[in-house]
This record gives sequence, structure tokens and C-alpha cells, in this order.
Amino acid sequence: MIFFNPADEQQNIRVVTLRQWLDWAAGNKAQEWQVSLPMIQRGFVWKPAQIFELWDTLLQGLPIGALLVSELGKNVKSIPLTGQTAAIEAAGGSLGLVDGQQRTLAMLAGWPLPAGTPISHRLWVDFADTPRSGEHFRMRVTTRNQPFGFARDNPNSKLSLAERRKAQTEWLTTQPESAKTQSYQLPDFQGTRPWCNQPSLPLDLRDLMQWWHEFNDAQVWRHKVLEHLKAQKAPSIDSTSIWASLGTKHQTLVEQRIDELATGLERIHAAQIPLIRLNNRLFTTEFHDTTEPPLALLFKRIGSNATPLSDHDYVYAILKHLRPEVHEMVTRLHGHRGGSDQASVASLMSPTGLAMSALRLAAAAWSPGEKEQRTDPVNPSKEQFHRLIKREGFLDSLLPLLTENQMKRWFDLTLQCLEYRNGADPGLPRHALPCLSRQLVQVLLRLSQAGYLETHGIPRDEARRRDVLRLVLYWWLCVHDQNKASLVAYRIIAEHTSHEDDTGQKIMKAIVQASAGHALHSPATLSQRPELTDTPANLSSAKARGESRFFPKPDDTADRLLCEFWRRWHAPWNHRHSILLWLQRSYVARLPGDPIARRDEDTPYDYDHILPANDWSGWTGAKPGARFIDYCEQAGVIGNSIGNIRVWGSSDNRSDGAASPARKLRLIAETTEEALGALADRQATAAELLEASAINPQHQDLWAECLPPPGKDNRFWNLDRAKAFERAVEQRAFELYRRVYEEPGFSVWLDVTEAVDSQ
Repeated sequence: MIFFNPADEQQNIRVVTLRQWLDWAAGNKAQEWQVSLPMIQRGFVWKPAQIFELWDTLLQGLPIGALLVSELGKNVKSIPLTGQTAAIEAAGGSLGLVDGQQRTLAMLAGWPLPAGTPISHRLWVDFADTPRSGEHFRMRVTTRNQPFGFARDNPNSKLSLAERRKAQTEWLTTQPESAKTQSYQLPDFQGTRPWCNQPSLPLDLRDLMQWWHEFNDAQVWRHKVLEHLKAQKAPSIDSTSIWASLGTKHQTLVEQRIDELATGLERIHAAQIPLIRLNNRLFTTEFHDTTEPPLALLFKRIGSNATPLSDHDYVYAILKHLRPEVHEMVTRLHGHRGGSDQASVASLMSPTGLAMSALRLAAAAWSPGEKEQRTDPVNPSKEQFHRLIKREGFLDSLLPLLTENQMKRWFDLTLQCLEYRNGADPGLPRHALPCLSRQLVQVLLRLSQAGYLETHGIPRDEARRRDVLRLVLYWWLCVHDQNKASLVAYRIIAEHTSHEDDTGQKIMKAIVQASAGHALHSPATLSQRPELTDTPANLSSAKARGESRFFPKPDDTADRLLCEFWRRWHAPWNHRHSILLWLQRSYVARLPGDPIARRDEDTPYDYDHILPANDWSGWTGAKPGARFIDYCEQAGVIGNSIGNIRVWGSSDNRSDGAASPARKLRLIAETTEEALGALADRQATAAELLEASAINPQHQDLWAECLPPPGKDNRFWNLDRAKAFERAVEQRAFELYRRVYEEPGFSVWLDVTEAVDSQ
């Protein structure tokens, strides 16, 4: 079959109905045309708000622009748009979608799909909720990682912790009793709906569209929609439908929105869309010394509807285009698991990062000609990438890293080295792996490539493993220039071909000397500067200290570096302290889930303030003179310190997140309704909670003293309570650092760190 037929005067442009296009794209009409993605294309990257805006445009009958397509020959590699597996031979032909992928996939989020088609998004129309400004309907999105949807007023952000807690609690009321006693699980998003803290009547747009196709009668469709809305019940309303709880005026408004949606669906099914033909010559992979492949140049210039390719996305896209087998190799490797706890490569890197790492490792192993200078593409621009792959023989040297399973072996060694082995072992629990930077993981892969982690195919002994783990923790704590530190590490690995058991230590020293990271300090060194880590008992201040704790002594470089180091650890500007995943590793290792790199929303835990932020942050509802900010220079420096934060499972947070420290840690006998849920949905002792929270039992009195005076609300503060909170935070922050230093054995590096420290 010919799609662009010169005989029909459609040689370069063909106009089809929007329904035709979406049915082809969905695979509903595979016998006609299959829509595929050229290898150069990437995955779906649009945010929820962009999906809403496109659908609102469609429902209003407004145009969404043309799409660029090409009839693909059988020898051109491509990827089915929605993951369907129907053979191309059974279709009329294959259309390569070069520009319009994001728009098409956004439309498919609300379009009926063949049974068994994998879906990543569900799009909802909430008939009871007020639409956003400028839009006709309130629309919501749910995903596998956000089964209860995103924030109502900021649809590109996760629900708040409190909202997720309420949504999870509400969902559990619909589950069997056996499910309620199990530890936290992420619900299947195909069985949930978006959560809203007000009357809500959402229906999946795919269902609405499917009914429209089935009935082909607007009046019958309206009756079906209203019937489903009237049957919806909220778990919090005993045997009463949500519809019955709405007022008459609100019910009338819902019925009007049903009519408006019917009109919008009529517009969509009457809409047409122009498809512009691209010549097949653009799919050639040949290019001259001064040019890019034609399709790559076009793809870079047209962008992706205000979502331009990053340099890394571009590199991966061109690699797939030039060597289509790279896509299959990366996909297969990305899903590979290594280590006894079955951590996956996906927990360390995204597919794009994996391709970038293969490129860099190929450059490390490649032998350039006599007149060529070796290149280390730690963060290549588009131009640097093209100069690299044009070197004779380089591109061919990249593929063996994947085809011969070398990358798989190096990832296996890396995962086995990092693996947490229970108890006091210094390894990383699987949920900590996504927190490692791409540059650091590339260094670990380079160590594996260089043979540092194995001898004759057998993993090395514990000495080298601990050296590497110390490097990982040092990097996590101290490196502030990722690219520079990674370049330094690759240079050290290349220079020391005969490895002893201290390569990690050598890399650390070189990073400090290159000013890419802070020097590591021992707890003993920090103790010599007590006013930095602990408020002196004789300090006659009318307030708890804030930023002034980090002020260095005048004209003292060593003290300035020490203060900068401790400020970085204390991290008052950021309450996401991922190093806590390692410090609480015995607790974190029990949390369920399969972590994925660069998926911050896909976590079964939260960063929980031990003393809740509602009690101390900014405006608290208390009168001036009774607020924490009245007794502290900067509240966030103490409240958001690592000393006041723990990693806590979302299920456990649902139980005690709003309670005071003394109650959530069970340090006092009295009980309150919000305080006494616990670890993994069971009652836990104070000792268990302290251990899981990485709190030294000797400090429990400090947290008990953070309670307000008797008879006062949790938001009431005076100077004594502010000082008690400050002491608890300071003591825990220092204790956490002591553990980080001592448990992985940083004292082995002490002679070097202290020597560098004094320079």
C-alpha cells in the first residue's frame, strides 16, 4: 500500500481524521497502518499539565498542528509506538513518526487500546471538581508510580505527604482485611483513582471514549456516564453515593459537564489532522565529516514541542539511529539484575545514562592513533560527540561492550560490591542505589573494567570492596564538582594499572587536590572545634543559633574549609538527606519496591521530620512570642538539618507523621490517636523505633525534652524548648557523622585525609 499517493494529489501531505490516526497509533487498525518510532526517537516525557492542555485543545475543537511522518521500508529499524507486537508484515505498512510523538502519546493516554497493551498513564475527567482557569474540565493523571495522581493545584508535582497518607488510608478501606496487615505496597494504578480532598467524581477517559464508540449515540452515552457517576461511593461515606452527598445545584453542574464533554467528543471525532511526508533519504546513516546524519539534524532543529533534547538524549538518539542494535542491547541490559538481593541495573542508571556510560568506557578502552589525543567524554556536547564517533574505528569499538556481555559483567561486579549484606555491613540497600550520580557509577564501572573488583573472573576480597564503598560514601558526602571528580578518577585508574587495595583512597586524595571535593575530617578533628558542632553550655544567647554556627574564624583558611565541610553535612538548605538511606540501611533494606534511577516519585519512603515541620516552620498559627522563629536565628537551619530528619516508610509515616518526637518514638507513657501506629503496621517498642530512626538510645532524653510545656499546644515555643530542640538536632547530626566515618572504616584513610586537610 502507498500512503502518500501522487495519483490522489497527496504526494507530500495527506489529511486524515484524528480518529483514523489514533486508531493506527493505538494498533486498533493494524491491518491498515502501523505507527512506529524511528530509532532516533525517545520515550514519553510530557508532564501531566501538558497532557491536560492538549486534551482541552482537542475538546474545544482547536487545531494541534501537523505531524511529520515517513513510509518506512522493511529494512528500516523502528519501535512500535505503544509496545504492541503485531507483525509489520500483517499491516498495510509502517509509518515512521518523526515529529508528533509526544502529542500522539498524550492523546493515546485517553484513547481505547487493544487488550494487553501496556499503559503508563491513565487520564481522568473529574465531573464534580471545578476546572482549572481557562479549561473546560478538571482533568487528572495517575501513573504506576503515582497511583493516586498528582497535586490538584500543581499537576506536575506529587501529592503532598499528608495527601498521600490520606489517599493510602482511604484506599486500604476498600481492601480485604488480610491486605491491611501487610507492609506498605504501591497499589496497582489500574485499580485506583485520583485522590481529592473534596467531592470528586472521576471517570477514566478511555472508558468514556470506549462507550462513545460502542453506543454511537450521544443520548445513550450520557445515560451511561450519569449511571456510573451516581454509583460511585467514597470509602469515608458509609453506603452513601458521592452523588447523593452533592447539593442539587452541584448535581446540575455535573450534568452540564457531561453534556459539554459529549460536545467535545463530537468535535474530536470530526477533527482532521495533516500528515506531512518526509523523504526516506533522511533515514540514511551516512554523513560527511562536517555534517550530522540528515534525520539527526532535522530532529535536533524541530525539537519536541517545547521539550528539546538534552545533549545526553541526543547522544543516545543518534547512537540508536546509527546502530539500531544499541536500542535492544541497552533495553536488555537495563532490565538485568545482579547481586543476591536482585538489584537491577535500572536502579543505577537510566537507559540514556547507560548508553552514555558505554560510550565513555569505549573511549577509555579505545587506542587512538599516534596523532590523536585520547578523549574522556564525561559529559559530551553534541559537537564533541560527533567528533568522537567520526574517529575511524571508534563506533565499531562501542558495540562489543554490549554484544559480548562485558557491560553486564561490569554491572554485576559493581552491584555485588555495593550490595548490603545485613547487620553492620557497609553496603548500600537497593533503595540507595538511585541516589548515586551517573559520574560516580561510571567510575565504579571503570574500576570493574580495569579489573579492580575481580581477579581472573573471581570477585576480589573484602579489602577492595570496602575501599570502593568508602569511595562511594566519600563521593556522596564531599564531591561538589561531579564531572571534574569523575575525570580525575578516570585518570588515576589509567595511571595505576597495577592496582593495590587503595585505589579508592588515591582517587579521593586526587579529588581533594583538584578542588573537586572537600577533604574528609575525622570526628576527633571536628571535636576540636566544639562551637561548630555543639552549642556551648555557657553561651548566653537569647536565641538558638542558626547560620552563625558555620561562620569561620577570620583569616583562617583551614577553619573556613572545616566550616564549609560541616555546613555541607548539616545541609540546612536542603531537607533531602539521601545519605540517611545508608545510615538507616537495616531499616531501609526491609522496605519493598524495585527502585528505578531518576524516578524520585517511585519511592516507598519519605524524608520525615522527627519534630514535625508544622510545629516549628515559618508561620505556625501561634502568636508572636510563642513561635520557634521567635527563639531561633533561622528556623530552617535547625529544623531542616540532617539531625531532625529520618527516612521513614510511607506506611509508617501514615501512622505517626504528625506526632511529636516523644510520642512517635514512644519515649513517654501517654498515648495519642495520631502517634501510635508503627513499624510495618505493627506495634513497635521504643528501642526498635530508635534503632530504625538512627537515633542513639543515649539521646532519647534530648528528644523527650522537645515537648512543649504542660498544657500547651505543640506549636507553642519558649526559649527552653528551642534550646532543647537545638541540642537534640546537634547531637544527632554529630552522632550520624561519627557513624558514617567509623562504620565503613574511614580511619584506614586517616593518614591521607588529615595530611590533605592540613594543606
